[in-house]
Amino acid sequence: MPTNFDDVEAMCPFYQRGDKRKIVCEGPEDQYSLELVFDARSDRDKHREEYCNTYNYHNCHVCKLIERKYE
Repeated sequence: MPTNFDDVEAMCPFYQRGDKRKIVCEGPEDQYSLELVFDARSDRDKHREEYCNTYNYHNCHVCKLIERKYE
């Protein structure tokens, strides 16, 4: 469930929420989530623009890891 106004832009089905320097994704197991912590907000924004907010999410390493759960 999105928690920030920009969370609604995410197209990746595994994206859960984010904040200034973090992205939280569904985990590869049902009992946990993955939290990506970036050194700078600009790094987080770049990742979101390249993967989370586009249909390019299939190229994200985290997405590839999570997709294995559904194979």
